[in-house]
Amino acid sequence: MGHHLSAYIARSQVLLGLADLMPGARILELSQGFWLAPLPYDLTENAAKIAIAADLTRADWLGGGDLIEPTGAALSQRGEVVWMESNWHAGMGENTSQFWRHGAVVIDRTSDDGMLNRALREIGVQRVLVAPPLPPWRGSVAPALPTERPPKLLDEWDSLGLVWYRNDETCFEHAFPIADWRG
Repeated sequence: MGHHLSAYIARSQVLLGLADLMPGARILELSQGFWLAPLPYDLTENAAKIAIAADLTRADWLGGGDLIEPTGAALSQRGEVVWMESNWHAGMGENTSQFWRHGAVVIDRTSDDGMLNRALREIGVQRVLVAPPLPPWRGSVAPALPTERPPKLLDEWDSLGLVWYRNDETCFEHAFPIADWRG
């Protein structure tokens, strides 16, 4: 199964800053007190048009340019924030991420898969230890199977529950509009 997800991840009070930076932005609750702000193409394209109209001299916004960095830097004035993008199809793809603190880049945009989990760790995501489910056929039907399995330590991605979020548009449809959200 393939997926594409581009989003900011941070605490809710940080992502509430998107209300001014990207009108129409929405957020979804993850676990551990973190939230996800999906960035579907239409939202970022509209924000770029607004930014261009407001300030044509901004070189980083000319031509509908990449708003990820200036928006991430602005959000990080409110608290730590990670931008991530995950593109996978048929078991092939990459994760890209960037991390800001106090307006400065701490982890520059990189496609190293391990860096996304590192960035999530930096903002406080804790790895979760879970016990894998046992097969329903254990016991007398298959006495040779173990009745217990050792716990598994999930990485930061899985610990937040990001495995359930696979598509910008679907996440956006199910998210709360920031303008209406009261926390």
